[in-house]
Amino acid sequence: MIGSDLESRVASWAASATSDDAAAVRAVIEAYGDRLAAADVAGVVSRYTGNAAVMQPEPGTVVGSQQLTAT
Repeated sequence: MIGSDLESRVASWAASATSDDAAAVRAVIEAYGDRLAAADVAGVVSRYTGNAAVMQPEPGTVVGSQQLTAT
């Protein structure tokens, strides 16, 4: 199962991470989730770098902030 494999890898990483690392990752994930929950497209896109590529089944891969905002 992909989910349990991912959970296993995350648990392994978390065990080796420092508390500062874990807090930083948690903050990014929470900020992303907050923006998703608020339907804040610009806020979600701001979590990515300007040349980020997001692969999705439809409409396909989008690259860059402008394409991310447009989808």
